[in-house]
Amino acid sequence: MTDAEDVDQPGVPPEPVVPTRSARRADEAAARRRRRRLRLARAMFVGSLVVAVAMATVLVVLHPWARDSSHRADAAPTVSAAPVDPGPALFTDPDTAGAVLMAASVGVAAVDSYDFAQLDQSLTDGMAVSTGDFLTKYRASMEGVVRSSAVAGKVIQTCTVLAVGLRSIAPDRSQADLLVFGTVSVTQAQGTTRSAPQTSPVSLQVRMTRANATWLISAMVDVSSTQLPALAPPGGTALNQATTAGVREVVNLLSYRRSDFDGDFQRALNGLTTDLAQQQQASKGSIQNVMTNGGFDLVGTVGAAAVSAAGDDSVTLIVLSHSTRVDDRGMATMISSTRYQVALTRTGGKWLVSQFTALDQS
Repeated sequence: MTDAEDVDQPGVPPEPVVPTRSARRADEAAARRRRRRLRLARAMFVGSLVVAVAMATVLVVLHPWARDSSHRADAAPTVSAAPVDPGPALFTDPDTAGAVLMAASVGVAAVDSYDFAQLDQSLTDGMAVSTGDFLTKYRASMEGVVRSSAVAGKVIQTCTVLAVGLRSIAPDRSQADLLVFGTVSVTQAQGTTRSAPQTSPVSLQVRMTRANATWLISAMVDVSSTQLPALAPPGGTALNQATTAGVREVVNLLSYRRSDFDGDFQRALNGLTTDLAQQQQASKGSIQNVMTNGGFDLVGTVGAAAVSAAGDDSVTLIVLSHSTRVDDRGMATMISSTRYQVALTRTGGKWLVSQFTALDQS
């Protein structure tokens, strides 16, 4: 049986154990060690947090995607945005475009035509469609050299406008630049009869200025051998896409290398509608044979272009192009300048040439 002092008595709390001096010292030392470890742990946590923040900051600077959830393994896959519909390929102001196109066609025919027997009327007609410095120079020419030569040779000159295209319109609708394709036919007296008409092409850049709600010619320059700046049609994204595609396709249809004829020819076909591509395919052999037998490559360039018509999904351009032959020595020879009417159709979101018609050649 155990001693009575070793047994807990019910209802009587045990007497506290009084530690010895050495035990108290040991406990105090252990408490100090625990406090030091706690302070060290806290210091290590704060230090690691500072380092983590600093690393995150550096990562953001060096790698912008560091905080981008789209690069996390558990992020939802990124879905590409649907292509934006560029809308209809219309002129910004169709009414103004139509008015200036018509005025340029009528105006050019008037100032470039005259009849020796009715010079006063020819002058009146030309002055009615002219303004500014152009009007002054036109009148001086008609009353001077044109009158004397026309009367002496009994000359009749007739200008026929074949196509007119719009290149740009000023934001305030005060001026517009156009491209005009036409022909000039001249006959003169030969004894008691008249000579056969001598016809030549004319390609003009015409500036129209609006005066009192009427569009008048304020400048006119021959551009048959001039490289005009890139076309900037007065329309939205779709019209710009169509004109870019049309000009590029004209260059492709006129440019072939013997070293990669098949590739160049296919590139040209890719810009055509199915029906037109089939027609072009039929000419592949003849074009290649001429180039091979002649020992030259073909290089096409566009000197001028303009928009003659613009619709929702169809655009018509007029284009002045130049074809050059380059032989094995690198010598380039201009072989033709051609004015084209180029119709484009939007098919499946892509602009394709559906008609490619030469107006004439010079």
